[in-house]
Amino acid sequence: WQDQVKSTGAMPEPVLSLKDVSFGFSQASHVIADASIDVHAGEIVGLYGPSGVGKSTLGDLCLGLHRPTHGTVRWFGEPITPAAIRQQRPKLQKLFQNPVTSFPPNLMLGDVLKKLTPISKRRSISRSELMSRLKLDEALLRRRPDQVSGGELQRLAIVRVMLAQPRFLVCDEPSSRLDMSIQRLAIEIITDYVVETDAAILLISHDREVLRKRADHVFALSKKGVLKRVEVAGDRRIAHA
Repeated sequence: WQDQVKSTGAMPEPVLSLKDVSFGFSQASHVIADASIDVHAGEIVGLYGPSGVGKSTLGDLCLGLHRPTHGTVRWFGEPITPAAIRQQRPKLQKLFQNPVTSFPPNLMLGDVLKKLTPISKRRSISRSELMSRLKLDEALLRRRPDQVSGGELQRLAIVRVMLAQPRFLVCDEPSSRLDMSIQRLAIEIITDYVVETDAAILLISHDREVLRKRADHVFALSKKGVLKRVEVAGDRRIAHA
């Protein structure tokens, strides 16, 4: 992995901001405890932690899919309201760890990309170019999701979310189902997307080396739901409470 060039200078209003957010599926326990995080345009913020600690839940809180039990979530500087969700939803997307979640089972994959991908007014990304970069055959678009491999479906999920051109994207272990030869390519496409569109990315991964090389900032989530920012310098990681 080559080192990512980090941007410098004053930051505008965050695309996504969590302030003292807590969340639990029951009143007896918290999955997330007093988490604060900002993601600005043009930034990749990395998130790692043990399996089952709530990384995906934190991503869903960012997208408004869960309501925090305490604290605030803001999109583009404004609190999340029903009106904001209706207006901004297409601008915030998720790349799921399980690609089956992204595709209706009875539709041809080509129809999904045409009919169900949110349309972006800024669209300048070519489906054919993306498929070529991800080593996907156009013939796959004439199949249903259960007729392609898990790795092919995950790459098609990347194509779909890139075509929507979101301004904020949660990538939940986007390369975990891919062969080693394709993993780097998938992460590079996501990185290139940030550079080309000034989007904001929350990149969830178990691979600390990927986050060290590709993220502007890295956070760790503990088993107690505590989110800590991690300063990255080579192989040294110094956690701050």
